[in-house]
Amino acid sequence: MAFSAGAPGGRGEGSSLNSGLVSSAAGNWPEPESEPRDWKKIILVIGLGALSWAATYVGMLELIQANLGDLPLMHKILIGFSVAMLMTMIIWLLDQIFSPSHYGTKIVFILGYLFLSVISVGFGFGFYWKVLESRSESTRSAESAIGQVQNSLHAGLTRMQQLTQTLQQVEQISTQKAVEEREKGTSCPNSRPGDGPRRKLRDADASTFRFASQFVGWRVGAAKNDMTALDADMKKVISGDSSTLDAKTGTRNDFLRDLNRRLDLTVTGFNAFRTDPQLRQIRADLNDRAGKAVFPNGHGGTFTCPDPQLQAALRGVVRH
Repeated sequence: MAFSAGAPGGRGEGSSLNSGLVSSAAGNWPEPESEPRDWKKIILVIGLGALSWAATYVGMLELIQANLGDLPLMHKILIGFSVAMLMTMIIWLLDQIFSPSHYGTKIVFILGYLFLSVISVGFGFGFYWKVLESRSESTRSAESAIGQVQNSLHAGLTRMQQLTQTLQQVEQISTQKAVEEREKGTSCPNSRPGDGPRRKLRDADASTFRFASQFVGWRVGAAKNDMTALDADMKKVISGDSSTLDAKTGTRNDFLRDLNRRLDLTVTGFNAFRTDPQLRQIRADLNDRAGKAVFPNGHGGTFTCPDPQLQAALRGVVRH
């Protein structure tokens, strides 16, 4: 009876144990609860990835456009897609670095991550440099380059003004000596008062010097107007005037290019004046007059009229 009673009981317990073992072998253990997702981490990864994509895309696009000009929309889309794949690869490699893997494989992941990151950081740096520093740096570069040329132009303008003043002085000297020759007759050795050839020589000298001073003075006036306009535009660049910014690109590139073009035209004008045939002829005539002391009297003869003061002034004009 005990055996019979125990048998069914034993068979029941055995069946229960066997069922548990089968259940265990079949893998029906209760699954552990999954860890909650870290949304902050996900948001940071997405945000930083998007920020890196934008910086890399803009930096790469502007570098290509600087060399090839404006690109079609399809090319811009292809560049954006390529940068997106680059960012995805960087994030995937970063995830693989911190996942369990073979040491050699992890080294490959690290090298790939560093290589792609250098590409991204390089183009991204160009973007951030443009946003943060390019405006002030371009202003400093433009100020330095334009300032050097302006200094040379100011030096040339000063010499032209000195030349004009010297020509005006010799004109006044000749006019005064023409009056002196007519009234006293002492501007040349052994000259007598009157309207003779010596007085006509002084008037001819005054007329020549007046024409030369007016010719140089006109060029000085044009150069001063150009320099005044350039100085005004340069002050706008230094002060960051909003009128220098391009509404489309937000940069001063167009304004600086126009300023550089006008600066080149001003420099070209200065160089053209230095080689002007009329100026060369004026210098040759003045140089000839500076070394001349014997003149025709209009009656087949000559007279002597040395003038050290006038000769010294004219030699100074020729050296300018």
